[in-house]
Amino acid sequence: MDFRTAVRIFSDGNRIEIYGGEHSEFEDRYLAIGLIDSKMIVATVIYTERGRSLRVISARKASNQERRMYDDR
Repeated sequence: MDFRTAVRIFSDGNRIEIYGGEHSEFEDRYLAIGLIDSKMIVATVIYTERGRSLRVISARKASNQERRMYDDR
């Protein structure tokens, strides 16, 4: 998934955001699980905050476990 598509996850008001403590040694990292463009594409985006901006680190289709977390919220 390209990052241009991935950032659209932040339009999902129902997304789940989880602090990634084990991967946050040098900077705070977060995992967002949500829909892209209100479609049934559940994605996972790892990002960090840089000042007033968000920097996407990685993006991919959500795993089955992440999809269940999103569906069960």
